Amino acid sequence: MAVQDRSTKPAWERSLVAAVMVAAVTVLSYLGWLGWDQKRHRVPGTSNIEGPYETWQVFGLAATLTVLAIVVTWRGQGGAAALTIPPVLTVSWSIDAADDKVIGANLWPVGALFLALASITGVLVVWGVTEAIRRISTR
Repeated sequence: MAVQDRSTKPAWERSLVAAVMVAAVTVLSYLGWLGWDQKRHRVPGTSNIEGPYETWQVFGLAATLTVLAIVVTWRGQGGAAALTIPPVLTVSWSIDAADDKVIGANLWPVGALFLALASITGVLVVWGVTEAIRRISTR
């Protein structure tokens, strides 16, 4: 099998490969940052329970997915990031949240909706800013 030059691959093939890679990195990022942490903890001095995630985990996931969106957009596949990261992240989180056995766990669909909206907004902003910078820098 001959190695095909990137420029000769059809656009749909490049987009499909980018989307599959973005989906894989999104799932792995979710599992690496949030998927392993299932323990809730009591807030000291109160009866409130919080978690399972710490702030640094959420920021780490957001930073990882931001870098992913930037890299993919810089390579000319911003649409693959915009169409892949939000649904894959939302489904990954939803599978985890729907299995939660604590009081209030039945509210996970609301959380999934907010996560979907936030991730769509975030990826679109990153796509727009990165694409603008890429176009300016290639002039």
